[in-house]
This record gives sequence, C-alpha cells and structure tokens, in this order.
Amino acid sequence: MKIAHVVASLPPDIGGMGRVAYDEASELVKRGHQVTVFTLAYFPYEYKDEKFPFKVVRAKPLVRSGIAGLVPELRQSFHDFDLVHLHYPFYGGAEWVWLSGRPYVVTYHMDASPTLKHRQLVKNVYDRLFAKRIMQKSKRVILVDERHYLAERKFIFPDQSIVIHNGINTEIFKPQTVNLHDLGLGGLENKKIFMFVGNLLPIKGLSKLLKAWHKFNRDDAHLAIVGGGYHEHEYRAEAENLKIKNITWLGACHDPEKMAKFYAAAFAVVIPSISESFSLVATEAMACETPVVSSNLPGMHEKIIDGETGYVFETGNEVDLEKSLKKIISVSHEEKKKMGEKGRKLVLDKFSMQGHMDRLEEVYKEAV
Repeated sequence: MKIAHVVASLPPDIGGMGRVAYDEASELVKRGHQVTVFTLAYFPYEYKDEKFPFKVVRAKPLVRSGIAGLVPELRQSFHDFDLVHLHYPFYGGAEWVWLSGRPYVVTYHMDASPTLKHRQLVKNVYDRLFAKRIMQKSKRVILVDERHYLAERKFIFPDQSIVIHNGINTEIFKPQTVNLHDLGLGGLENKKIFMFVGNLLPIKGLSKLLKAWHKFNRDDAHLAIVGGGYHEHEYRAEAENLKIKNITWLGACHDPEKMAKFYAAAFAVVIPSISESFSLVATEAMACETPVVSSNLPGMHEKIIDGETGYVFETGNEVDLEKSLKKIISVSHEEKKKMGEKGRKLVLDKFSMQGHMDRLEEVYKEAV
C-alpha cells in the first residue's frame, strides 16, 4: 500500500505527535508499505532526512505559528496515494487532506491548548469551520487513549472512532544499567534522581513541579530536566528565583536509545501536565521499569495505578504533587522494584508496538 502520513512536526523537531508518526512510518516500511511523511519545514534547521527509512517532504509554510503552518503546496500532494493518515491537530495542513479527495484516517492525538487569547479565538473559529468536516469525512478517527476523553468532542462521533493506544518499542525502552557520567549526571550516584521529560511549554506543568520541588527540598533527591522549548529561559529563571540548587538542565533529547537511558537512570519520572492525552513519556518510563508520578488526567488512568505503578496527584495542585513526591521517595528498594516490574508488564500487555501496528493495518485495509 502507498501511504502518506501528514503531521505538523517530525523528529528532530520536538513533540510526541511527530515521534508517533515517525515510529508508525518506520514500522510500515518494515511491513512492506511505501510511506511518505509530509510535514513542516522549521528553518533554519538542517535536516538529515535521508537517514530515515521513509521519504520525507518538508513543506514551507506561508504563515507559521508554533507547530501550525499554512501550507497550500500540499493541495496537490496526495493524488498518487492509496491512503492518507492525518495526525491531528495540524492547523494549516489538515484542510488539504480533507480537500484531496483521497480516502484518509485521522489520529486525534490531543486538544490544542493555546495559552494566548487570540490564538484560542482562532482555534475556536477553526474548529467550527473545519474540524467537524475533517473528522466526518475521514474513514476512521483513531483515539490514542480512553474513548470517553476525546469522544466528548462535538465533532467526533463514537461510532466513527476507535481507540488504538500508541505503541512503544520495548526493545529500546527497557530496564538497563547506565553510566550517569555519560548522561551528564555524574556525581549523583548517591542521589535519587527525579526526572521531568517533555517540551518546556506551559501545558506540561513544569512551573508547578518547580514550586513543589522547592517545598520538597530533600538533600538526597535531585531534579533532572530533559527537554527544550520556547519557554526554557522562563523556567530557568523561575528555578533561580526559587533558589533551587539540586537541579540539572539536560536539554532536549531526540535519540530514543539515549532517552531510554535517561529513564533507566531515574528513581522516578514526574509528569505534572495540565493536559495530556496518551503520554509517551509515562509509557516509555514504565517500559524501563521506572515508576511515574503523574497528574490525575483521564489519559493516565490505564497506566498509572496509584501505589502500584506510581502515584497520581490532583492536576495542577502543587501541594498534592509534593505529597506524591514524599510518598515515592519513602518506598523501599523492594517496593520500587515491584512498581517498576508491574509497569513494564502493563506496557508489554497493552502498549506493544506490534499490537499497535496490527490494529493500525486493519484500519487501513478497512479504509481503502
């Protein structure tokens, strides 16, 4: 089958949605399909797309805002494909899939959550004009987590949607012994490393974590930040204002194998997100047998079993987050080991890449 994937970002650009598209395209090639991924060009980056196992077309947006970009050059791009797979949201790109006349499916990864009022207004108008039409015309809308979470959206019908959890490569994300010095964490061998992983954007809740960490204030614990983004300087300034000393900023990581080592090095991974759909970070960490402390979001319910694979706290509540940090740091070595083992078993049972791809191919066959 000749398949086009359309996504707003693709590695090495930041974002879980691009990671999912990359993984799916790579696995489809292994299964004998021809795949081209259409995405935005984020200049002045120099890309090395020739190393990817699939073809990449990076379109130049006429207008760009964050990972949204108006790319009318896509309008004639899909006529040779058997199927188009749109990763949503992609404002400025999704419309051309809708107008292409080709059969397509949509993965609804998450709600866009603009922090500026004028962007929220634009989103609301767009949803009314385009989102419902884009979803209704698709052959299937794939939801990445619990059906009730996204099926509540007025432009997605339950009988049209199907839940297919994102898949994790458990051969890469696995428990392992790591060298902290090689990861930029040398000298912390006697510390319990708590790790935040993600784009440094307001929706990821890092500010809440910094405030909770300031109150937590344990000499035997260290906070490691893996990620980059538009607001990094603001969070660094906030940490300085709070006089947080036991913190290391490690920058963004685009290499899955190195990312797996970061997870394996962590005593626990903390996800303080204000909004989250599936959370690759939680699933990857669990595959590495690392417990997770997470906001109590709908998309986390099937992964974070409180007291068994980690701890959950009230979303946006830094006091409750601090309590969860105290809970996890007080568990014994044996209890933590059991948490990690339960987490990995859950990932193997429910979030394997093979299972994900088998179901995705079934949707493709049905769509064409």
